[in-house]
Amino acid sequence: MTSIDKNKCTGGGACVDNCPLG
Repeated sequence: MTSIDKNKCTGGGACVDNCPLG
């Protein structure tokens, strides 16, 4: 998925729903 609008992006660049960005 590539929805960085409300989804969290990982360090790699892939955006997933409810991704822990910390």
